[in-house]
Amino acid sequence: MIRTTTFIFALFLSFAAMAEMRLDSPDELLQRAAQGKHQLRDVINDLDQQLSEMRDVRTFNRYFFLLDDLDRLATDLGLGSIYPDAVKKLGSRMVQKGVNWLDVVETPKEEILYYHKWMEPPAAFSFLYAAELRVKEEKSLQGLKAAAENLEDSLLFADKKWTSERSLRLVYRETLSQVAVRALARTDLNDDEIVYWIGKIYSAEAMGEIVTSLQGQLYQSYANDKADLHIILRKLVAIHRQLSSDAFGAPEGLSNQVGDAAVDLILKSLVFEERLSDDEFQQILSVLRPRHLASLGSTWASLGKTPKKEFAGYYIRRAFYFIQVLEKAGLKTEAQSLSTVITARAASVLGREQNIEGSWLMKDSKGQKWRLVVAFASEDVVIASMSDLRDLTRRAYSKVIYDMHQGGYIAMDRENDLGSDPNLPLRFVPQEDGTIEVEDLLRAPGEIMEAKREQVFPDLLQDAVEPSDDSEGTDVNGLYKGVITLPSGDKRKVTLLVTMINGGAVGNLRFLDKNDKPTSNLTFNFGTEGKNGVLYLTRGHGSSGSSAGGTWMQLRTRVEKDGSLKGFAVYGWYGIVKTEFVLKKVGAK
Repeated sequence: MIRTTTFIFALFLSFAAMAEMRLDSPDELLQRAAQGKHQLRDVINDLDQQLSEMRDVRTFNRYFFLLDDLDRLATDLGLGSIYPDAVKKLGSRMVQKGVNWLDVVETPKEEILYYHKWMEPPAAFSFLYAAELRVKEEKSLQGLKAAAENLEDSLLFADKKWTSERSLRLVYRETLSQVAVRALARTDLNDDEIVYWIGKIYSAEAMGEIVTSLQGQLYQSYANDKADLHIILRKLVAIHRQLSSDAFGAPEGLSNQVGDAAVDLILKSLVFEERLSDDEFQQILSVLRPRHLASLGSTWASLGKTPKKEFAGYYIRRAFYFIQVLEKAGLKTEAQSLSTVITARAASVLGREQNIEGSWLMKDSKGQKWRLVVAFASEDVVIASMSDLRDLTRRAYSKVIYDMHQGGYIAMDRENDLGSDPNLPLRFVPQEDGTIEVEDLLRAPGEIMEAKREQVFPDLLQDAVEPSDDSEGTDVNGLYKGVITLPSGDKRKVTLLVTMINGGAVGNLRFLDKNDKPTSNLTFNFGTEGKNGVLYLTRGHGSSGSSAGGTWMQLRTRVEKDGSLKGFAVYGWYGIVKTEFVLKKVGAK
């Protein structure tokens, strides 16, 4: 009932306005105009004179939409001979009045385009200004979409009509682009909607505004915001595709800015341990230019420890894929730098998956028995040792890496670029039946030995819980005293001095006689932090005849509640001594 009353009231106002204007109805005006060019001229003049009296949109539109018919009559009757461009001038004046009634969200497209047909640049600027204000107050996605479609159709019309009005056409692009900016600020867009709105951006300034906003979101993001990375990724990929189109013509700096944001996103996903799907990872890499690839490679190589457990395998496999991307891009230095870091970390991550740690026994083609010992020295470092059971040959390998091209593991004495003497490695590959195949490239290259497991070592690091804050956790600095069992079964009194240096522990182990006097000592030059309640200390290449047995030795311990160290000794030439030791803390460092 209310709507009916409102409609009747509007009609009353419209008819009242027509009566006040003292203007014939539209049909009557057309009938009079069709009688001749002089009558047509009079009708045009009547409309022009009464324009100021058209005070509501309904009344205005009833006469405004006569323009096409009047223009047709002007051509048929030859009005131009007495009144050149009469209909065009009338249309321009009518648009100038009626443009303020246009609603870029609510007005139908056909009506907006009809206005544009008779519109001149000043009215077009007014239309765009009103559209900008209207969009700022629109909250619904449906309303923003209606505005975008109306503006895009108007833009296409304007490009054809005002070829010489470059500044005006740029304003059309900017106004439409700002609608897209407003829509893209929402977080409830699906993939198709993101692509749709990116496609509505015709302005480099607006595109830059979006990219800057995305960079701000990345900079301010925290681990609990990591799900937002997927939304930002989809937007960056869509922006990259839009910028790559011939129609856009993006400035160089904007494309670089998108690449910078993509690098930040990938690094955030690694730090926050957020998995990107295969498609997502490949898509975001496609955004990167060579300089971005190089930047990502160097930064990735400098990241801290490899993530633990669930994310570690994903992390390594993504790194392998990216190294291949670097190689294909001709960035060999960056690929090698990242490969050096990742293949070492992969040995730890994939080595745990394939259970390579422990001691392994094998025979060569001559019947000689050999022992391979593989051990984790930290979360990211794997070491190994090869020795014959006659105790004639012992070789220690301070670094084990994963072979990302052929699979399996390579144990090396050192980095290839350190020293000029031969650095012939040991290669071993886990098999499905639980054995490993070993190739000694120094002693017998090409000969494959099948090794079977002899011992399994307790992986204390896997069960450790990292402290939530660097200032928290266990303090392992100090002096410890106790008894350690040697591979021979002999028990020896020892003291162990542990010192933290540059984020890792070093230790000095002294063997004591019956009178507690030192007889020999070993320096452990590599160790974990111990803050997680687990301390590993590893001695590198020992001197022949030392208690370490001419190769490396490792102490792997848990820190007990009373501060003591409880664990096992692992020897590179022997394996693990199964007798557990306890070293009591007798002094703080």
